[in-house]
Amino acid sequence: MQIDPGAWRDLGLDSYAMPAGNPEPTLFSAINHTHTKMGSRLLRASILQPLTDLPTIYARQTAVLEILDNEEMFFFLSAHLPRIPDIDATITALVRQAPIPSTAKQTAQAINNVLVVKHLLVVAKDLAKGFQKGPESRLLVEIYEVLFDPRASKLLDSIHSVVREDIEVDGAQISRSQRCHAVKVSNTLRV
Repeated sequence: MQIDPGAWRDLGLDSYAMPAGNPEPTLFSAINHTHTKMGSRLLRASILQPLTDLPTIYARQTAVLEILDNEEMFFFLSAHLPRIPDIDATITALVRQAPIPSTAKQTAQAINNVLVVKHLLVVAKDLAKGFQKGPESRLLVEIYEVLFDPRASKLLDSIHSVVREDIEVDGAQISRSQRCHAVKVSNTLRV
């Protein structure tokens, strides 16, 4: 279902279509208690372009009810979701990355990208522990299967073969010092 920008403004759904500097609260600002940028974007998209497919709506409702009914899962996810970096931004950075970095700036960005992917895989591995009792709803089962995908462990092992395991990043914030110390020094490197 598509809602045009004029309706967004008239219904007060989102400040996007409001005049600049408008202090009026919107539906989005009232209910946006998401923990990640991705969640915020999904909520906004769900308000501005609501779902009409009943099976998808029921699947999401069933997943939310399961999380709300399982207090341990709810608090575990609430604590761990904020650690997830912005996956959309990470994918965009990876796509825009030069195949072979030729400048110091491109090399620094390439190292940043690897560190963010490493962080994402570590967080996903930790997040998977919240589903150890085995979810019941179809949507949560699919998320569980993605989090336990063996390819993720193989990719993390590949990254750990060139990047030190003890280097941790806080979301997308990566310092120069972390970049300098992240890459393992090869035994064949002569100084």
